[in-house]
Amino acid sequence: MFFCIPVKFVPLRARWPLLLAALLAGCGPEEIKTYRVPKERAPVRRVAEPSENSPRPQLRWKLPAGWEELPPSEIRVGNFQVSGADGAKAQITIIPLPGAAGRELDNVNRWRGQVGLGPVAQEELAGQSTPVEVAGQPARLYNLAGTPPEEKEKGRILAVIFQRGDLSWFFKMTGPDALVQQQKAAFTGFLKNISFEDGTEHAAEAGNVKPPADPRQPAWKVPAGWQEQPAGPMQSAKFTVPGKAEVSVSVFPGDVGGVPANVNRWRGQLGLPPVDAAELLKIITPLDLGGVSATLVDMTNKPRRMVGVIVPRGGQTWFFKLLGDEAAVAGAKDALVEFVKSAK
Repeated sequence: MFFCIPVKFVPLRARWPLLLAALLAGCGPEEIKTYRVPKERAPVRRVAEPSENSPRPQLRWKLPAGWEELPPSEIRVGNFQVSGADGAKAQITIIPLPGAAGRELDNVNRWRGQVGLGPVAQEELAGQSTPVEVAGQPARLYNLAGTPPEEKEKGRILAVIFQRGDLSWFFKMTGPDALVQQQKAAFTGFLKNISFEDGTEHAAEAGNVKPPADPRQPAWKVPAGWQEQPAGPMQSAKFTVPGKAEVSVSVFPGDVGGVPANVNRWRGQLGLPPVDAAELLKIITPLDLGGVSATLVDMTNKPRRMVGVIVPRGGQTWFFKLLGDEAAVAGAKDALVEFVKSAK
């Protein structure tokens, strides 16, 4: 039994080369917080190519029964988990990176290390994979299992690197050996049913998506003392502020799970536990942006503090986040609010 959940787009910037090495080193597991996404409300997501002038393809999939969608992270445009016996869980991720994103051998050896296996040489690489299909095109599946020295249980990774245009797409399932083995057929079926489209015509004809609003940077007034920096993955802009703090701006289509899910995602970044609806009201404040109802979030886990503003506008959600040392954030909070109000 399958049901269709398309994926929202996440704009990528053209400044990848500065961050590529860091991204490849930082694609490890993250703390998982589960949020159920009702099928009837699941919006379409699109992933932009690195160049702002190149086509923005749609990535569509059919989600296998039992797979559960998680909120997207900084670099994961698809993020899922599936549960098995005795509380076992496996995670499935989709990560697009620019260009070749490193040699395939390097990525395979990195995955081998994650399950306690030694590296292989280039001439051994072909024997490490089997053929599969991604969106009807040939690809290679790496099926790697082992027990890292510091772990007691055997783990397994299923992974595919799929090159399309200017992007390398990484599809990966990680988890306990038995569960990943059990889900292998679902994973390969998931890959086969993925589709890429270089426009919105077909989705519009189906009546379930509207062409996206222009996600390019809006006009805004940058406060004095803020210094613009190269934007990171999934960011539209980034600034450093006086003291040890920075501001980032990101835009996603739809509500990206709603205010509670995003506040709890931010709390996880601060090392704070999630809150329920009653506790949420204590840390958020309505912010009127001249007809647009935004949400101001203020959280502290000493010595760090975060002030964020969630702004729904034109079918999209803008996220403005000020993060850093408590004193620096306190000094820049009013400037952040004025910055958000100036964005048009």
